[in-house]
Amino acid sequence: MPFCQNCGKEYPEGMPMCGYCGMPTGEQSPEGITPYAQTQVVQPTPQTKAPKKKRTGLILFILILAVILIEPSNAGSGKDKTISGQKASQAGTGSSLSSNSLSSDETYENNQYYDLVNSATIKNIIGDTIVIDKITAKKNTTVEATIIAYASDGSVVNKSSDEITITAGEDNYFYFYFDSDVSDCTMKVSVQFKSNAFLSGDRNAVEMERYDRVDDKLYISVKQVKENIGSFSEFKILFYKGDKIIDADYGFFSSSATGLTEIGSTDVIEMWTDETDYDRIEFIYEP
Repeated sequence: MPFCQNCGKEYPEGMPMCGYCGMPTGEQSPEGITPYAQTQVVQPTPQTKAPKKKRTGLILFILILAVILIEPSNAGSGKDKTISGQKASQAGTGSSLSSNSLSSDETYENNQYYDLVNSATIKNIIGDTIVIDKITAKKNTTVEATIIAYASDGSVVNKSSDEITITAGEDNYFYFYFDSDVSDCTMKVSVQFKSNAFLSGDRNAVEMERYDRVDDKLYISVKQVKENIGSFSEFKILFYKGDKIIDADYGFFSSSATGLTEIGSTDVIEMWTDETDYDRIEFIYEP
């Protein structure tokens, strides 16, 4: 029998094409012999994906939960209020910040919701700038502050924002982080006071009983004094050297103080201080 010139396989004499690879042989099919039929490739029928089920029940539950957890603030007007202007100069920053030039009586530093009582600008070892502004609240509300740093030619150099929930009569702080040196920049600030504050827990639900320093660790003993500590309730720490703020840190009770389960329960929060040279701390609870 002859051999296929393409694949080398033998095929019956007189076959017009190879039965293995389909290559034409150039021979005529003798009478009574039917050549191999070419294989027909059938494309699979495309499968239509079933439509995804809409998670209507879950969405509805989340919306209901959000409505339940929203606590109206004591903003009074029922509308969001925005203050904008130029941030006042801070002693020791070396910046070219000018006095606040707002026409309104309310400023970033002093308004009907809080008073700025302490401030610090810190440059870390890699050249980033941290601005910490401590405030004392006058009303219950949520505040969002944004600082934009401008160069002398008016170009934007950097920007940072922070949102905090404040409680009347209690301290809190804004923490602004800039990933560059903005000490020579003009800082323009805008502040929005939100008419509704989203709370995940009771106000003033946890108190600090004491704290202990062990090498680079800080242990804070805390006690639950109100019923509800929300999943997003925070503890915020200010570190002082004398009367000067030198650093700040924060965490969530849901992950750092899981022993707080009811009124009267206690736990210890563990924090790394990274060799911060401080002589006292201030504990702040944010619902």
